[in-house]
Amino acid sequence: MPNVNEHIVIIDPAIKTPADEPAANIVRVSTLPVSVYQPALKGCDGLNAEGEGIRGIVIFGSRISVNDDLAWKSELLEWLRPVAKSGIPVLGICFGHQLVTHMFGGRVEFYSDDNSPVKGFRSIEFGPNDLWSGEAQNGDLVVSHREIVAEPPGCMNPIGTSSFTNDALRHNSLPIWTFQPHPETTPAYYEALGCPGEPEPKSFEFGNGLVNSFIRYVSGL
Repeated sequence: MPNVNEHIVIIDPAIKTPADEPAANIVRVSTLPVSVYQPALKGCDGLNAEGEGIRGIVIFGSRISVNDDLAWKSELLEWLRPVAKSGIPVLGICFGHQLVTHMFGGRVEFYSDDNSPVKGFRSIEFGPNDLWSGEAQNGDLVVSHREIVAEPPGCMNPIGTSSFTNDALRHNSLPIWTFQPHPETTPAYYEALGCPGEPEPKSFEFGNGLVNSFIRYVSGL
């Protein structure tokens, strides 16, 4: 019998501007209810009160570093670690990508000596993967970050690469996928990230399709 409490959890660790439009896109695509938590702005009490019924977790980006010593980040990791290891599917994006790999023992560091951000689009080559029906594909994704996963944990394998870094990883035994880019980006969120230019709306379709694949996966579609 289906669990009437089944839902998707979005964790938005923004410290200033929440990713409201990307979250709204997920709500529109999902056939399951969606709960949104903002641990940096509102704490982790809501997450800690979560019970059974989580079908999937999406972790968005943040301006902070996973290496920062912050109480809410430590509390978030304490909540996330057993939940992720239980087999609940997780999609980590940018900060979420770095947080998950950090949680499993990976190394995250600044990619340049001056800590300057890289922003715009980056071409990514994706190998075959079950999240997108197994076929290899290439596409341009939005990036806005200062740090990278310099050394992935041994339990995670690269599934998307560029000349820049390992842009996507897949856990070798758990349903966990992480992306350094921002596939959830919308035109308004692109501007909020401070990225250059005004791309056509269709420029975001490839990335949004990856997120939608995860939502369909956890929804059983």
